[in-house]
Amino acid sequence: MKEHYQSEDIHRAIEHALRYQAFEAGAIERILRAKATPRTLESIRNERAGRELQKALPKSLSGRWSNTASYSREERPCRRRP
Repeated sequence: MKEHYQSEDIHRAIEHALRYQAFEAGAIERILRAKATPRTLESIRNERAGRELQKALPKSLSGRWSNTASYSREERPCRRRP
């Protein structure tokens, strides 16, 4: 499920299912299809690339950068060229 939906959407769907005592995974998937927007291919690729980068970096460097995959383009600071 996390491959196709944001964690917040999955959490909301589980809460909704608990309110109605719908404990099957199929019920949660149906709630997600009805109420959540699937993740974009771009966000899935960015997350995978971030994981691969973390694996490739030496352990001493891997903790220095925050995960920027969750930021949208609008949230990232712009650098102006001189």
